[in-house]
Amino acid sequence: MDGACLILELDHILRSDPLIDEVGLVPSVSADALPLEQAPQSADSASAYDPSAFWVGDHKLAVALVAARAMYSAALLTLKRARTAGPTSTGDAELLQATQVIVIVNPEHYTAWNTRKRVLLRSPAPEGAASVELQLSALALSVHPKSEATWSHRRWVLRNLLQIAKSPQCSVLEKESALAQRCAELRPMNYRAWSHRAWAAQWMPPGQLRAELQASRVWAEQHVTDNCGLHYRRRLILLVLQRSPGDEVTATSPGLLVEQERAWLTPLLDYYQGREALWLHRRFFAQINFAGAGAEPQATVKQPESDPKASTSPSQASDTGGTFKGFPVPFPLWSAEQTLVDEVDSGSVVASGIMASAAESCAREEAFVTEVVERLRSDTNLGL
Repeated sequence: MDGACLILELDHILRSDPLIDEVGLVPSVSADALPLEQAPQSADSASAYDPSAFWVGDHKLAVALVAARAMYSAALLTLKRARTAGPTSTGDAELLQATQVIVIVNPEHYTAWNTRKRVLLRSPAPEGAASVELQLSALALSVHPKSEATWSHRRWVLRNLLQIAKSPQCSVLEKESALAQRCAELRPMNYRAWSHRAWAAQWMPPGQLRAELQASRVWAEQHVTDNCGLHYRRRLILLVLQRSPGDEVTATSPGLLVEQERAWLTPLLDYYQGREALWLHRRFFAQINFAGAGAEPQATVKQPESDPKASTSPSQASDTGGTFKGFPVPFPLWSAEQTLVDEVDSGSVVASGIMASAAESCAREEAFVTEVVERLRSDTNLGL
């Protein structure tokens, strides 16, 4: 197969159907190997692409591996020639076509993404070029949902697009949340997708942020083992608490928002007692109560060796911060959560007294854990 001709055919396919939202690299696209109905080609495009290399239907695109290898080799030669002889030796259109193939097959190729950034900065119509980049990065993520280079490039494009708009783009941010959620379902524990979604949430207006908070609750109830989704929910609550108390996101006080989150977790932990992600989520909000009541986490990890109950295993030592009245206060697992606890402790987000007292929080957590443990002992059919 001629890789250069296939690159042109692929570019024609993507331009002809801008609604293509998924690409698959498959061993073969023949009728026997891929028993799906091929999309009909118009009369003027009967020879638009090689049916042995591409399959198009229902806004989906399949590429045969042999064709992908041929296109990738040809695209690398084009990129190498442009870097060796200079940018003027190769037109922007040819560079975009070549790098388009490279990032779909190998999305971690940073040089290809950076080449596209340079071409985008030279574009006379940046908004149109940005929409093309968003479509391409979405296609690359449909093949490789955990590609850090692709998510980073997408954030770069969005940042420039949002700065040009100079106003909240709710539709754009809503699409980002939907894309991140789809990638999280394609690859569980997809921290890169959830981090991108948390980044997009920072641009959301209050009303959209409130809807996002509710949507994340529904998703977390259906994916109780995915700690990344719960981490994202903590990031959303972080955004809410960092805003002014009069923000329309919450009609209640920050302290009551935390209490509502703990109340939501209680029935989930009653049903999924052994899910560590839920326990980590509850422990984080318990620590907010400790900080709001004036408990100061210590910088040391080890506890006094004179206390026989203070010994910790290596796995426990990594997220143990100190003690408050004999109760271990774990550090948050992420720097964003540490920032929230610091602000709560300093009073810049939640004034001391809004939260329950540390002693009351400790007693409540101890009673809840004891209740769960007793229930586990009495029910031998849980199989945990």
